[in-house]
Amino acid sequence: MARRRIYGEDLTYAEWHRRELPVFYNRLGHRLDMADRDWTEVCHFCRAPLAVAEEVLDFGQDLRDKAVTITTKLGRRARVPALIFAPRIERPMQVQNRIDELNAEIRALESQHPMLYITARRLWPSPTDFEKYTPREWAAEIYLLHRDHHSICARAQLQHPVVDTARMRAAQDASRIWVPTQLSLFDGGV
Repeated sequence: MARRRIYGEDLTYAEWHRRELPVFYNRLGHRLDMADRDWTEVCHFCRAPLAVAEEVLDFGQDLRDKAVTITTKLGRRARVPALIFAPRIERPMQVQNRIDELNAEIRALESQHPMLYITARRLWPSPTDFEKYTPREWAAEIYLLHRDHHSICARAQLQHPVVDTARMRAAQDASRIWVPTQLSLFDGGV
């Protein structure tokens, strides 16, 4: 939180995931989605997660239209409350327009300097050391995570039933960050 207040929010990775990652794996039926994590309330002392929350600004719209599926599922899996909250901020239109202009300028500056590499490590299960990945290597790792879930996801099987399990397992064995049947650690349930 403090980093965001001091340096602002950099959306380079979010824009890469949204725009460029699908280009690497654009086969019919393959979807690579992500959801940002708005808030996780934690205990100051033991650092336990207490609740997950989705934030949306209240402009007078129907707040039930805000998608909260992922937040709800995260709360259920973590066995903590999941909620949505909507602060109401009323700004003069010229102030909001200026904020929007500055955000557009920031996004343009970010896009002029794309990611060089990504450094990552697995935290759970069985932690790993930090490793560097090119954006293309990271895209392959993200794709592998999705493919692993698609092999056990009933809804994915209806849309795109063919997951070459042997090929996927070989890719997992070569992976530096994922473990085989990553999501089956959660019993495949949501």
